[in-house]
Amino acid sequence: MRACNEKDAKGKICAGHLKRWYFFGEEIKRLFGEEAEIYRCENCKTLYLPNPDETPRSGTLAY
Repeated sequence: MRACNEKDAKGKICAGHLKRWYFFGEEIKRLFGEEAEIYRCENCKTLYLPNPDETPRSGTLAY
């Protein structure tokens, strides 16, 4: 998933870009752990977690 799919009050989709969020606060660390892979929408600040069935995309790319 690359874009936010949250709807606003009018029903319009946000479509903001999701970016990896590294510097989250203590509350998020308590909920998901210190090494959690969390993404956040640039526009509406909605948090997303990766699909647990997929392999993590963090780390070095290998070709």
